Amino acid sequence: MANAEGWAIELQGDKIDIDDARASLQPPFDPWMEDYSVGAGSTVPLLRTTAWATFTEASDVTRDAQRIVERLNGGALLIHSDAKPLCVGGVLKFDAAGNRMPIIFTAAGQITLTGGRARGRVSAAASGTPTESSMQRWLREADADDDRAALFSHLARAENWYDLYKSAELVRKLAGGNSALRTALGSDWTYWERMWRTANCYRHAPNPVDYPLPTPPAKLEESREFLFKVAPRFL
Repeated sequence: MANAEGWAIELQGDKIDIDDARASLQPPFDPWMEDYSVGAGSTVPLLRTTAWATFTEASDVTRDAQRIVERLNGGALLIHSDAKPLCVGGVLKFDAAGNRMPIIFTAAGQITLTGGRARGRVSAAASGTPTESSMQRWLREADADDDRAALFSHLARAENWYDLYKSAELVRKLAGGNSALRTALGSDWTYWERMWRTANCYRHAPNPVDYPLPTPPAKLEESREFLFKVAPRFL
């Protein structure tokens, strides 16, 4: 199948995470993924979006792709909590016939190979009429909502208490405030409050008077898993 006209960015990362992105970024919705054949049965996974149609410089494409991929990495954790980040590779451009045009700008990417992960997938053909995925909707809505955009960025970095706290803070805001969040969470509120107090303590310099740890404090990995489970309810 010929590649669409316009700019494209190579996505780099573990195969399982590339396949996750491909499953949630399907055409005809935007952004989408497609493959570029490099011969001998090999392909390069590409990120595509109509948002780059007006760009004239490869550097602008790369810069905007980094913004999208950061949000994509944050959203991926809400679908698969073991997702690993993707990164931006080289820039490609295709003409109206789908032929690759010469581009001399290349971004340096990094691939981290990890094993032991698997997915059960439903093929596009088996899933019926194409519909916009949750990921595509999240990315579209983040373009118009700074709180959603910030949430995905913090989620992508939430391997520490500071970014976990900022993510939780944004989830609370999207839920409509503390009271609305408590009602929506129901029995999950107890752990939310423990996670919140723990994160609030560790994001500050040690201050047991103003920011005391709950007993027992929440654990970082459990808190990440919990947050990734809860956040989609408010997106």
